[in-house]
Parts: sequence; structure tokens; C-alpha cells
Amino acid sequence: MTQCQLLEHSIARPYGSLSSSAWRQCADVARTLIAEVAFQHHVLESWLLETGYLGDSQTEQMELAQCDLYPVVARLVDIHDSRATSRHVHLQMLSRDAAAVVEAVVNAEYIARATNNLLANAVKYCHKSRGGTRRHIDIWLRYHDSQRTFWCLGVRSYGIGIDEDELAEVLKPGKRGRRAIEHGHVGSGMGLAHVQRCATVHGGHVRLSSRHEHDNVYLTTVELICPVSPARFRTQR
Repeated sequence: MTQCQLLEHSIARPYGSLSSSAWRQCADVARTLIAEVAFQHHVLESWLLETGYLGDSQTEQMELAQCDLYPVVARLVDIHDSRATSRHVHLQMLSRDAAAVVEAVVNAEYIARATNNLLANAVKYCHKSRGGTRRHIDIWLRYHDSQRTFWCLGVRSYGIGIDEDELAEVLKPGKRGRRAIEHGHVGSGMGLAHVQRCATVHGGHVRLSSRHEHDNVYLTTVELICPVSPARFRTQR
């Protein structure tokens, strides 16, 4: 029995001061978290094995290398597309100029993990389509400035949003927005924190905005902006 199965088994047992119904609710949350973790692990392991960044030793590679970022991002968009489609949400990767390959000195695994987290959050918190209108999530990858000294990975979606006073907080480990909690979404609060970490170790930053559109719908945009040639790469955890 795996650790996740043991957790699910133990938390589902009604004992102590909580009622059986309360424990069943706890078990439901545990199962949802287990499924979420399993999905994220599958996505990342598939990408890492496919690209050779994860071998039999399963050790994390920390080297920097010149990399065309588009295939890294496009592959993860393809992986998440089936999950988005099941929610009647369309992932739309904005076209790039064929002559403008976005190349940068990066750690590809960090970029893959950050991309995975951005897409997973966008799909999870995006409102399902209603009345035949299909929601879409925009993803773009481009140089951020005309001199091509910075590159930008952006994700924009319509969903539950983030309150303005929490925009900085949700980038910290373990911090989750109140709107996510109020809408019953489970999570670890580590998704955006890793995106922030990725920005930090590449000498960049994260730009996050969430604008109220109508009713309970917010337009949320997250951009990871990093230098093409980072001056230093910090790997301390």
C-alpha cells in the first residue's frame, strides 16, 4: 500500500470527536488531493522521461543550457489540453513569429515545472463554459522587449480570480487565495510559489494581475519574465 493509499485509508476512519459525516468529508478532500498530486506527478514525469531530463537515477538536473523554449511549453499545453477539454475549456497557444525562435539560457526542468503549474491552475480555476460559449485560456511565449534581453511566458484565463490584497501573498509557499477556498477548490498553495522560485533562480520576476469582469468572473493573467542570459543561477532550496 502506497503512502497516499495509507493516508486515504487512515483519514477515512471515523474516530475521535468528529462525526462520521465529517470524516467522510475529510476523506473526500483527501481523495481529491491524492488525485491532483497523482496527475501533476504523471504530467511532469512524462515530460521529463520524454526529454531525457529524468533517467533511471531520477535525480534533478540543475545545469543551465541554451534552449528553444517553445517546444517545452507547447508539449505541456498538449498534455493539459485533454483535461481542459473535459471541462469545456479551450487551451489556445497564441501563434509565434516563425522567424522569432525564443531561445534563452535556462534550466529546462524548472521551466517545465513552472509551465505545468501555470496551466494546471488556469484549468482548475477557470469557470466551466455555459450556454454553449466555450471558455478559453490564452498562453503566449515571446521576447519581452525589442532588444530581446528578456523573454516572457504568459497565461490568461477567466475564472474565480484573486483579490487584489492577496496578489503578493499567493506567490509565497503555502499561501492560497480566499476565493479559491470559498469556491471549494483544494490545493497545496505551492503552484505559484514554484513559478516565483523559477523566476528568482533565473534572475527574473512574476507579474500577476486579476481584474473583475462581471458576476464572479475575473480575468487573471500570470507572466513569468526572465532574462535571456541570466547573470547567475541560484540552486539553494
